[in-house]
Amino acid sequence: MPTLLLFDASADPFWRIPDGFAHAVEETLAALPGDWQVTRCQRGAELSAALQDADAFVGWAFPPALARRAQRLRVVHFLMAGVPAGWAELCERRPELRVTRSSGINADGVAEHGLFLLLALLRGVNVGALSRWEPSAFGEARAPAHMRCVVVGAGPIGAHVARLARPLFREVRVVSRSARESLEVDAPDGARVSLGPVAGFTDAAALLGSADAVVLVLPATPETQALYSELFAVLRPDVCLVNLGRGESLDEAALLAFLNTNPGARFAADVAPVEPYPAEGALYAHPRVLLTPHVAGRRAGVWEALLPPTLDALQRGLLPS
Repeated sequence: MPTLLLFDASADPFWRIPDGFAHAVEETLAALPGDWQVTRCQRGAELSAALQDADAFVGWAFPPALARRAQRLRVVHFLMAGVPAGWAELCERRPELRVTRSSGINADGVAEHGLFLLLALLRGVNVGALSRWEPSAFGEARAPAHMRCVVVGAGPIGAHVARLARPLFREVRVVSRSARESLEVDAPDGARVSLGPVAGFTDAAALLGSADAVVLVLPATPETQALYSELFAVLRPDVCLVNLGRGESLDEAALLAFLNTNPGARFAADVAPVEPYPAEGALYAHPRVLLTPHVAGRRAGVWEALLPPTLDALQRGLLPS
């Protein structure tokens, strides 16, 4: 009997797979060949054993090393935009394994949170300032109309960040691994918005060095790590820096050293080097840091948006070719 495994081990109740979502998956499988059954795994410690009996998987990320031992597994669909490192190599070794992800599903919502973080920095907001009535706890506000914003990452989230920032900033530029003549994105009203040319990594240093605000929206890859390793050497001393990508992409010690050396610099992120980030962590204690606990994707309607691509991935991956 073929088995689909729902991996439902999120510590955040918002991200636990709703019953309606699970029922829709069961109904889709019932229409496919084979007498499919659905099992749920709600503890990470039990995932390795559960994968041994799984033919298909839907859920949150897990290390590809676990999949190497799951010989029955042939379809994996992640309920997230990114795929953990190592999966591409595994798929090359196992061409029968189909791996998909929920790319772009909630890109506009995550971008809106990124804009919130950026505007909070421009207004001089930090967590300490919000917890008491003390105007002097806020930094001096800065006017985006006179500023250049550089978005590092041209994927769906980065494109939406650039779209949202354009009406506010004097100039918005996008940087990606490869240069391209133009980047376009769909606005909520369906209109196609042109974001202009995209600069490649080879031109990134000059753009980043002239940016008043920088939003990082890149995955953790060797190429991005090489770019980020030089980041603090080129940034302006008064930059407003936002990280929406991967928490481990920025070295925390280097970040804190940059902030402490440059009293005009400000930093915000929805990701952290270690998650959950410890309450005693140095970023929480810093007066020019605003950290949110990976909540950019928490928005009404997200589960309804995740369902169609999930069902499509299962149908495409499990129907006989």
